[in-house]
Amino acid sequence: MQTSPSTDIAVVVIGNGCAGTQTDGWQYDYRASTTPKWPNGVSQMPTLVGTVIRAKPHNGAPAGVVASFIAIKQ
Repeated sequence: MQTSPSTDIAVVVIGNGCAGTQTDGWQYDYRASTTPKWPNGVSQMPTLVGTVIRAKPHNGAPAGVVASFIAIKQ
């Protein structure tokens, strides 16, 4: 197995709803990390892969719901 220095990063984002809008009081927490790059890969796009959790209940939906997400740089 060939290894190389890691350039991976981890990201934590807390998304809050906007005051005075329908999203007021919402909170979603995101955690993601970069995907590994193939040494011989061609045209690989910077990508984050992670999960998001509804941190606070809203509109009758409970906190704790988790989903996956992928963010790709255009």
